[in-house]
Amino acid sequence: MLRFRLNLTFCLLFLCGGASAQPTTPTPAAPSSPAATPSDTAILAGAPVAPIQPTIPPPPGQSVRIGGDRQAKIAKESDRITMGTAEISTPLPEGYPLPTPPDAIDLKTYPSVRRAEFSSDGSNPDIGMNMGFFPLFNHIKRRDIAMTSPVEMDYRGMSKPAAATGQPSEPAEGAQTAQPAQPAQVTEPNATNQATEKLAPAAAAPTGWTMSFLYRTPELGEAGNDGKDKRIKIVDSAPRTYIAIGLQGGYTSKRVRAGMAKLDEWLASQSVWQVDGDVRALYYNGPEKRDRDKWLEVQLPVKLVGAKATSSAISPLNPLEKPKSEAGGSK
Repeated sequence: MLRFRLNLTFCLLFLCGGASAQPTTPTPAAPSSPAATPSDTAILAGAPVAPIQPTIPPPPGQSVRIGGDRQAKIAKESDRITMGTAEISTPLPEGYPLPTPPDAIDLKTYPSVRRAEFSSDGSNPDIGMNMGFFPLFNHIKRRDIAMTSPVEMDYRGMSKPAAATGQPSEPAEGAQTAQPAQPAQVTEPNATNQATEKLAPAAAAPTGWTMSFLYRTPELGEAGNDGKDKRIKIVDSAPRTYIAIGLQGGYTSKRVRAGMAKLDEWLASQSVWQVDGDVRALYYNGPEKRDRDKWLEVQLPVKLVGAKATSSAISPLNPLEKPKSEAGGSK
């Protein structure tokens, strides 16, 4: 019953929000309280810096930094992950990569994750998020499964330029079409988020979408159909490699297009990786967070093109290990 109440609170926050809504996670202890043990607290490098054109994907559950803010760091304390005003307090699935910090671009490989999916052929996923949320919530309630973060949104058909599909396009949020776009000048935190809203090219409207809740572990429930709701499918995703940009802002398809624009810029700067599927977004917060503080990622699946994997594999940082430069070089 307690788990049900906590899940319901999360869902209402995600859908309804409001200035008076409060996070479901208690406020962190004051600095004077006893410090957490090293196994619970670490300052992270986010991901080790990779070559401009890494030629081998990281192992499942790991990331490497390939662009954007290469010095971005996040902090992790138990299930709570923060960077500035960006915060995640709901647990991630086991083995899931850590989030990409706002303004950073990572190459990351995801393990297989069991997820409950709600799909639609509708072309307005912003409205569809509300339509899919409660059927998915009712599913995890029936199985007594706690909420995890993020909520995954897959956008079918949106990765192609509008001109290639003949579909109507929408400009990016805040786009100014009367003047040619200028390269983004990152001069302050979140400048990338603001600039990409003016740089996203016309993209096809999605032909459909899938919203997914993630199981923290596969043992929490069987894959297959939900016997109470035929719209819900429980599947195990295949391991896959993505390029990902971290952003802050409201959860809209226009912001997804803005993130796609920056990922397209990185793809155009190299010749080793190419897009291998449709764009998706990872939404980490409910509306207890102000829109400007919400943490999200925009991701494109990628695969190697022509280049052979070399023996100079990138060794990702242990997610709970301090970089030597911060640990004073001591063991």
